[in-house]
Amino acid sequence: MNTRSIAQPLKAKSRQPTAKATQFLGLTGYTSRLPVAWLVLASFIFLAALSIYVIANYYDTRRDIMARIDAQLINAATSANVIVGKKYHESPEQITPAEFKQKSHALTELARALNVEYVYTMVLKPPYVHFTASSYTREDLKLNRLTRYQDVYSEASITLKSAFHSTEPVFEIAKDKWGHFKSVFIPFVLPDGTTYIAGADLTIHDLESRLQESVMDAAIDASFFFVMFLVVVSLYFMYYKKTLTTDSRTGFGNRIALEQALKYSKSQHLCLSVVWVKELEDIISFYGTEVGDNVMAKVMSYFGEFTHPFEVYRLTTSKIALVTSIENGEHYLANLTESFPCAKPIYDAPHLYVNLCAGVAKGNCALLLENAFLALRQAQQQNTQVCYFDSQLQLNPQQQSKNLHLTRLLQSACESDRIIPFFTPRKACHDHADIQYHCTARVLNERGAIIDAEHFYPVMKQPKLRAQISMKLLELCVTRFRKSNHAWSMQLSHSEIADAEYFEYISQILRRYPQPQLITFEFNETDVLKNFSDMSLMMQSLKAKGANVAVTGVNSGFLTINRILKLPLDAICLEASICENLDEDEMLLSSIEYLASHCNAKRIDLIVPCVATSKQAKQLEAAGVARLEGSWIGKASGHL
Repeated sequence: MNTRSIAQPLKAKSRQPTAKATQFLGLTGYTSRLPVAWLVLASFIFLAALSIYVIANYYDTRRDIMARIDAQLINAATSANVIVGKKYHESPEQITPAEFKQKSHALTELARALNVEYVYTMVLKPPYVHFTASSYTREDLKLNRLTRYQDVYSEASITLKSAFHSTEPVFEIAKDKWGHFKSVFIPFVLPDGTTYIAGADLTIHDLESRLQESVMDAAIDASFFFVMFLVVVSLYFMYYKKTLTTDSRTGFGNRIALEQALKYSKSQHLCLSVVWVKELEDIISFYGTEVGDNVMAKVMSYFGEFTHPFEVYRLTTSKIALVTSIENGEHYLANLTESFPCAKPIYDAPHLYVNLCAGVAKGNCALLLENAFLALRQAQQQNTQVCYFDSQLQLNPQQQSKNLHLTRLLQSACESDRIIPFFTPRKACHDHADIQYHCTARVLNERGAIIDAEHFYPVMKQPKLRAQISMKLLELCVTRFRKSNHAWSMQLSHSEIADAEYFEYISQILRRYPQPQLITFEFNETDVLKNFSDMSLMMQSLKAKGANVAVTGVNSGFLTINRILKLPLDAICLEASICENLDEDEMLLSSIEYLASHCNAKRIDLIVPCVATSKQAKQLEAAGVARLEGSWIGKASGHL
């Protein structure tokens, strides 16, 4: 029994200010993590939307550029008509070379001013198209490639000729000896019905350069948004990785961080210890997760000072991992666990004490964590503080052989009726004549020797085997006590009571038993707490059938006693080791007295086992304990 936790006075929970790195980083409020699959989907949607946006923006820009170019060409052609004028075309025979030259020079200045390649006017004299005026470029001057009045435009296209019969501007993209252009032809009609056109050309190279600018603008926009996307995704993955590998409650690394550290460790061989904080689940159930997480942070900070440069990792709610080099060895980690100050409170307001259990392993990093967990499980089963994995490799074959032998022995005993009941008396403190007998099973081997329960208890964890022995013990006890007025009890497990066939068997016995109120069915505290709701219903059902129910092995004090007292109980039996510290711990007796007052107020009998001396009996009787059990009262025997 954890006497220190029982002795603590009940205090209201106080919210302590915390100064954790996780709060500074803003990770304490992080409760949900976006799965990577959803992030990939979101990225795909974003990139698709970005592509659609860039493409749409490009085509909008391209359409605007083409509209501006068309307007520029129309403006140039219209301006050319203003410069040349209708009168120029009404009397073509009177045009002198000087006048043609003057018009060409004016059109050249216009083309440069409006940033087009050529502006010109033409007339159609079937079947040929003739120039009446035209601008020229510096290259034309250099190559002496100037157009003369009424020169035939031999490369006139069908589109150009059709423009003479159109009523609106006509656009064309075509090549000739002057280059590759986009052109506009605007028809004008003279009073005599003659049609001439004013035209303007823009090189395709110029057009493409303008479109290329729109492409560059779209690419710059896309690049900007894509870079911003990469920055956001990178920051997210950094944050996601941190939250994925960090225990948000304590700020230490979690199991994923440990597995990565082992995977990428420079040293292939390390030592690792998995440490279990025994009382943490009870602390959380009584004081809440905040206090439990603070306790774990204190424990991990304590070990962090000794394992540097290696980190301390939180594997589960109540388990942590310590890592050190192979040079320090397993015993270094074991000594850390054994030297942990269990006698000092690890947490203040309320004062909380914890005990540790550890499994230590060394060797290849790939199997290190699994081996340490196996060692811890063995330490829990053997109720030892530290267990080494290497030693388990030597002991396991022997233990397995022993377990197999015991299992066969128990099965044979059930089949051959070699199960016998032993009775341990429990005397009432207020009436020594009031005795209840606690019934336990013993096994006779083939030679007739009695095997105590502690020898075959390890293999009793098999539900079916335990149920067979329990049913046989129940049958023997009913036969023994049916015709008497003795009160008696026996222990059941959750797996047994949850078995519908076995529960029906118990129900039939209680219906036939003359005084079912004399029978008490006991359940272990750990079993009850693990299956609290289910056990509460089962206990109510047993009480409805007339039997009494009790919880045994109570050892967690105020941390869980309130939950236990909420059950429909008739008795509570404390842990067997309670009397070992009764003479040394002054607070223990007052704690038992405090617990007894709560039990008496609810009409629940408080039972203390393993009473060895009359002094202990008097102290417990004065504390208000209802019943006593132990060697001073009477040892277990096959007879009453």
